[in-house]
Amino acid sequence: MDKTGLISLINQTIGTGKKLTCISMPRRFGKSYAAQMLCAYYDVSRDSRELFSD
Repeated sequence: MDKTGLISLINQTIGTGKKLTCISMPRRFGKSYAAQMLCAYYDVSRDSRELFSD
């Protein structure tokens, strides 16, 4: 399942007073994969433009 919609959800909360975003998913639904994707997207020490160009 595509988890890239989480990026826009997180982007909506950046710069607001919200400190936490709760994303609940059932067991074995890709939470770790989604967290790794978000880390790769927001990590300033890595160039991830190629990964997210599409």
